[in-house]
Amino acid sequence: MRCSLPDGYISTTTNRLIKYNSAEYILPPDDDIEHPKQFTFFENKGQIIDTENELREDIKFYSHRITPTIFFSDDVLSYVWSRVDTTSDDDTLNRIDM
Repeated sequence: MRCSLPDGYISTTTNRLIKYNSAEYILPPDDDIEHPKQFTFFENKGQIIDTENELREDIKFYSHRITPTIFFSDDVLSYVWSRVDTTSDDDTLNRIDM
């Protein structure tokens, strides 16, 4: 397909490469009447990964659908706040370990 532009106009094209990674994970139930979202903790059965895509087997339980997200290990309780920017790659995570 050929496109003609008026004199003095320049055609530009921007390309962006996107890397996709396939990982198996377990989604907690979306609507569980027996476990209200405010007080529900799920067992980590291999679905928790860190920002380096490494499995976090030290995390035993985690919360879902509440802010901050809470992660429990044998000796650490972590509160994690996240902000996902849908217009760029500038997502933010803040964590407090106790």
